[in-house]
Amino acid sequence: YMRQLAVITPYASFAFSFRAPEKQRCVELQFDRRAEKCPPLPTEVKHHPSSVNNLIVESLINHARGGTTLVSLLTRQLSCISKPHALRLIEELGPSFDKDAHVHELSKRQIQQLTSLLRDAKFKAPDGKCLSPAGEYNIRLGIMKELNPDVVATFQDKASVHEGHPFVVEAAVSLGGNLAKPGLNFFRYANRIPLLFEEGSDIVAQIATKKIRWGGYKIKATDKVGVFVSIVSTKIPFKGTSKEYIGDDNGPLHKSVKKALSQCCVQLKKELTKKHAAKDQAERKKALKKYIPDVGRALIQAMKAISREGGNAAFGDDPMHPDIAMPEGFRKIGNRLLAQQKAGEINEKVICAKLTMHVERIDKALALEFAEEQGRSSKKTESLFIGLKDVDRPCKYTKALPHPGFSFKLLAG
Repeated sequence: YMRQLAVITPYASFAFSFRAPEKQRCVELQFDRRAEKCPPLPTEVKHHPSSVNNLIVESLINHARGGTTLVSLLTRQLSCISKPHALRLIEELGPSFDKDAHVHELSKRQIQQLTSLLRDAKFKAPDGKCLSPAGEYNIRLGIMKELNPDVVATFQDKASVHEGHPFVVEAAVSLGGNLAKPGLNFFRYANRIPLLFEEGSDIVAQIATKKIRWGGYKIKATDKVGVFVSIVSTKIPFKGTSKEYIGDDNGPLHKSVKKALSQCCVQLKKELTKKHAAKDQAERKKALKKYIPDVGRALIQAMKAISREGGNAAFGDDPMHPDIAMPEGFRKIGNRLLAQQKAGEINEKVICAKLTMHVERIDKALALEFAEEQGRSSKKTESLFIGLKDVDRPCKYTKALPHPGFSFKLLAG
């Protein structure tokens, strides 16, 4: 519990001490502060009309000043109701309600009718100013501090509404770490309070195990996956009086949790794709370098064999295979290489060095091309002309010179 609390509150430092008669049973825990940025303070707001019940309406009436009318109660004590909207609501209640009637004169039955109308009518959704989520920055720092994963992705969804109560879902998915076990490891929070029990029945576990296709995001079942979900709301929809888990009702909360986890997985997929590409590139480079000594040795032996035949096997003025046409430029190059080999300027060591240099150059070119594909897309690029250009006349360009951030072409004429 303390460690999960340290994950969601990296802006606080706290300690836990337990003293027991037996020394081996004593416990000392210290969690240091990592972040300097605290969550924003929540602001006080009025009740949303869709979230009230009979008890709330009766409480608002009892605390209202003497002489408060029904229109005044709706516009001043509840949010998202203007005066014209309040008048329309009173008209829908029927002739037994008067806009100028004092709220203290309402009967129990009238209060129940008013409450039913408020819960059934449609209003503007409340904002999330009354909520205080931890934020992606703090969640990321908390996870890095306590679990030290290989990679972590975070996402915070915009404020939504459940039964008239605003809520915000924050999620994070991590891979690896010191404390994580192979498979899915759940970390659930309700208003920044860790939930430890009834994990299998919780909405987070239900969505993560049944609705998220982890294989589609290049995440294996044997990987150490940390699933972090924090739900902040003015009313957490717990199931049961123990408040140990949040039920899955396929409503707006379900959609928001699934969206947050999916967005985290999309971010991880991009990182894993880059890592896998870099790994494949390193393996390809290693495989090419593995055969360089054999290729260098074979080339030297072939050049020596040609030299023993006076160069007539493939080059020279009287080749052994005259039916094979060879350009004059190639013959000159071949003769020059044979002369350099005889003089000792070309040997096995030189050839291996040249092959290694070529592998390195090709490797850098492929890496640059991959970085360009990952960093830019044609949909996001914008043409910028440096110099004069006649927009009415079509132009031809040279081949694009790539860069991770941009590419440029020269006018061909």
